[in-house]
Amino acid sequence: MIDPSQLTEFLVFITVKHGQEAAFLRAAVANRTGSIKEPGNLRFELYQSAESPHDFLIAENYKSLEDAIAHRQTPHFLEFLKILETVQAFPRRREPGNIVPPNFKPIPHA
Repeated sequence: MIDPSQLTEFLVFITVKHGQEAAFLRAAVANRTGSIKEPGNLRFELYQSAESPHDFLIAENYKSLEDAIAHRQTPHFLEFLKILETVQAFPRRREPGNIVPPNFKPIPHA
């Protein structure tokens, strides 16, 4: 079994509490803005389920495991985590891979 903390390419599935979608999106977009500037970041995309507006997905890819670990120490990620803890309905789930399920639609960059 793959340890999800040891991945360089993964999908993060997040379900937020009803009414917390806007707060989540503000935090996620700020995290994306910082993340795409990281030298080791290859992909950081946000998606929302077309079937359930409370379900979101983040697709990430890093050049190396060290880059993925460094991302988790950045101020933008740590701030995102603080907000996520208050708005998520369930713990987030990280899975290996890069194929976004078809029911998730991209959230455009601002």
